[in-house]
Amino acid sequence: MQITQLTPVPVAPVARRTRRDLDVLAAVAVVLVIVGHFWLGRVSAGVDVLLVLAGYYVGARVLRRTDGSVGTEIWWWARRVIPALVLLLSASAGLTLAVQPQTRWEAFAEQTLAGLGFYQNWLLATTAADYAQAEETVTPLQHLWALSVAAQVLLAFLLLAWLIRRRAALVVVVAAAAAGSMVWAFLQHSDNQTLGYYSSFTRAWEVLAGVLAAFAVGRVRWPGWLSRVAAAAGLIAVVAAGILADGVIDYPGPWALVPVLATVLIILAGSAAGDG
Repeated sequence: MQITQLTPVPVAPVARRTRRDLDVLAAVAVVLVIVGHFWLGRVSAGVDVLLVLAGYYVGARVLRRTDGSVGTEIWWWARRVIPALVLLLSASAGLTLAVQPQTRWEAFAEQTLAGLGFYQNWLLATTAADYAQAEETVTPLQHLWALSVAAQVLLAFLLLAWLIRRRAALVVVVAAAAAGSMVWAFLQHSDNQTLGYYSSFTRAWEVLAGVLAAFAVGRVRWPGWLSRVAAAAGLIAVVAAGILADGVIDYPGPWALVPVLATVLIILAGSAAGDG
C-alpha cells in the first residue's frame, strides 16, 4: 500500500489592519495642541484625544495576546517611547544650557528627572504650575505631563490584565474604574481644578475609555454610510472642542466628554464599517 505524503501549503499570516483614520486623528490632535498653545493662547482638546488613543492601542495589543505577558507589553511600549523621550530631553538640555539663564536650570533639571521617571504630572500638580503661563518654573518639559499620565494608567491596566485573565471580568473592572475616575474628575474640577487637571486619578477615565473602545471593536457593525457619518461627526466634535473650549479651565470636567466620546466614536466607526 502506497502512502502519499501531503505537503503542507504555507498560509500567509493575516496582516493587522492599519488604522489610517486614527493616524489622521492623532495628527489633528497634535495640530490642535500646537495651535492652541501658540495662536489661541490656551490648551486644546488634543491632549484628551491622544490619551484615548494611547489606551486604545495598548488595549488592542492586550486583546491580541493569549499568554497574558505584562513584561512583553511594557517592553513594547518602552522601546517606542523611551528612545524618543531621551532624545527630546537631551536636545532640550542642550538648548537650555545654551540660551536659558542659570536661574532656570534647577527647574529644568527637576522636570527632566520627572519626565524620565514618568511622574511629571504629579510634580506639576504639587507645585501648582500654571500650564498656560510662562514663569520661572515653567519649562518645555512641562508638556510631558500627559505622557506620565498615560504611562501610569496603562501600567495599572496591564497589571490588571495579568491578574484578571477572564476578559468579561476585566471589562467590568476597567469600566468601573473609568466611571469612578470620571466622577472624581468632575468633582475635582469644582474643588481643586489644578490637581484635577494633572492627576492620574482624574485623567484615568480618558485612557480607559480607549481601552474599552478596543474591547468594543469588532462587536458592532454599521452600514458603511453610517460609519462615515459617525466618523465625520466625531472629527467635527474634536475640532470644535479644541477651538471652543479652554482645556485649562474646562478640563477634565464635563467638557472633556466631548473629545473623549468623539474619539471613541471615530474608533468604532472605522472598525464597524460595512457595505453600503
